[in-house]
Amino acid sequence: MHNLLYLVFPKNAESGALETIPDTKGMIVIQEDDFLKLPENIINSNKICITSEATLENVLCKIDDDLKANAIKSMKDKYLFRDLLTDMFPLLKYQTVDLKDIIKLKLTSKKILKPVKGCFGTAVKTIDANSDIDRVIEEIKIEIKKIQQYFLKMSCLNRNLYSKTL
Repeated sequence: MHNLLYLVFPKNAESGALETIPDTKGMIVIQEDDFLKLPENIINSNKICITSEATLENVLCKIDDDLKANAIKSMKDKYLFRDLLTDMFPLLKYQTVDLKDIIKLKLTSKKILKPVKGCFGTAVKTIDANSDIDRVIEEIKIEIKKIQQYFLKMSCLNRNLYSKTL
């Protein structure tokens, strides 16, 4: 059957919200392991929604449709997403910078540092010419280390690459 929506949830970390979802025609609520056993033609011909970032990597691995997989990845990669928005927002300027090179930035105005990949606003910082960059870098490292204990896989955090909104 086509035109279905698979709502994929992880084995663990469920808050009880699934029980509040009404029965909806065309929507199948399915645990991640069961979803991953489905044939690829079923997965690729239907819509997929995940309830947790924890399922994203495994679900992406099952998607054989490059267009769909790349669209999902573009939403997760902040730099790529901004690049796709360039034509819509030409005044928004951005660039990537390695964590170790933040100290070398020539700051003439306020800038926003964001990890290229991340979650929960982790390690997002506003800096300017008066910022103690060494302290900011140390804060970034501490924030990432702290949240890593909750995310065993580093798929949602990139420790070294940041985008700077100009």
